[in-house]
Amino acid sequence: MFKRLKVVYILLVFASICVAIPLPLSICANNGDEEMKRCLEFNNYKNAELYQLPFIGKWKVLWGGCKKQDNIYHQEAIEQRFAYDFVKANSRGSYHRGKGRKLQDYYSYGEPVLAPADGIVVGVVDGIEDSLPGRPNKYFIPGNLIIIAHKGGEFSYLAHLKPYSIVVKKNQEVKRGQFLARCGNSGNSTIPHIHYHLADKPVFQEGAGLPVTFGDFLSNGKYMESGKPVRGSVVENASSQVMVMGSPLKE
Repeated sequence: MFKRLKVVYILLVFASICVAIPLPLSICANNGDEEMKRCLEFNNYKNAELYQLPFIGKWKVLWGGCKKQDNIYHQEAIEQRFAYDFVKANSRGSYHRGKGRKLQDYYSYGEPVLAPADGIVVGVVDGIEDSLPGRPNKYFIPGNLIIIAHKGGEFSYLAHLKPYSIVVKKNQEVKRGQFLARCGNSGNSTIPHIHYHLADKPVFQEGAGLPVTFGDFLSNGKYMESGKPVRGSVVENASSQVMVMGSPLKE
């Protein structure tokens, strides 16, 4: 089944990331019936459990939210309509050192990717080489990825992972905060970042994207017991509650 899924990924899914100037935080606006419907679901959906941000330290929400302007590239595919792209930036808002011509110039590259909640790994793809910055691989769109089944019929997707950094296998049980892999630039990605979305099935073409409620985190320095960050937010797990399990965090 998973081999068949890889073909679907190649042909159908994962819109390319596009770096843009962030807009102010927003939740919903009257930009048409579809957007209003999507925002109502985004705001009101209750997850089976609260999820942990899948990284350590401060990351910016490059794309995320219910409004078209906050998440236009993901909303082209129903299974990614509430997806997130997270990227690390310095104090000046730059995503890289120097000119950013090498993957190693990017602050996100090689950073640990963590399990957002307890679950069972139901899919793994590895061995797809990273793309050079600005030269995405459109022939294997998601790149290296992990799919995790959680309680309540919710499934996490973590994509564009660094090749050969994945330390979990299919059917393996994982715990919240467990080290899974490292951030890469495999697949249809222009710069290293973490793509994360939740869906109601482990098969893209059969499922729909679900809003994600994260718990115990900071958004732009403000503590959030629970919430759904949107484009432009700078988020991090609350320091007192960060749980990291598994492999060493430094390469």
